[in-house]
Amino acid sequence: MNCREPNGLGYTTFACPDHPDQITHIPRSCKSRFCPVCAKIQVDKWVADMNRLFPNCPYFHITFTVPSQFRILLFEKRSLLNAVFSAGARTLLSFLGEQGILPA
Repeated sequence: MNCREPNGLGYTTFACPDHPDQITHIPRSCKSRFCPVCAKIQVDKWVADMNRLFPNCPYFHITFTVPSQFRILLFEKRSLLNAVFSAGARTLLSFLGEQGILPA
């Protein structure tokens, strides 16, 4: 991609009318999530936002998956998602209780 390159999307030039020697060139960007430069900027912003949102403590990211055969069913019957999330939460709480991490 030609993002942020002089021969690609180019630059916007800013100059101070009172100080002609002070010129700033700002590279133009495509802002595409597929661009390695622009996507990295957006990912870094998202990570910073998440770090402000969540408490500063150790945590685990846990993912529950649904077998591919059931995905179309869940897509078509959104009301079933509540049951799936509830089952996942109960499973996790039960496991943590058995491990002595949470009261059973």
